[in-house]
Amino acid sequence: MMFYAERDAQPELFNSIPACMFYSVATLATTGYGDYVPVTGIGKCVGAFNVLMGILCVSVPSGIVGAKFQEAYHAKIIRRLHPPSTQASTATIPRPAPRFGGGLIMVL
Repeated sequence: MMFYAERDAQPELFNSIPACMFYSVATLATTGYGDYVPVTGIGKCVGAFNVLMGILCVSVPSGIVGAKFQEAYHAKIIRRLHPPSTQASTATIPRPAPRFGGGLIMVL
């Protein structure tokens, strides 16, 4: 999409689809290098969409994985503090409170 949006305005930078793919990957992985900058309105929209997708593709899974690691760590600590006894017991091990959305952390 970036190739078709910027090829007429900046033919020296966005001169091929692989060059535009490099721009898109650099924008998804970071916020870009600054050497390729779209100047048209459509190109800026595509660039902004790339930045948002890059943030969402990293932050949302990171929040989910981080929450699950926290739950596993908490369960390990509880098991260490309250080892299972050999006698029958009616005591229960406290568990972490359930989270809204099953552990999904919303980043806005």
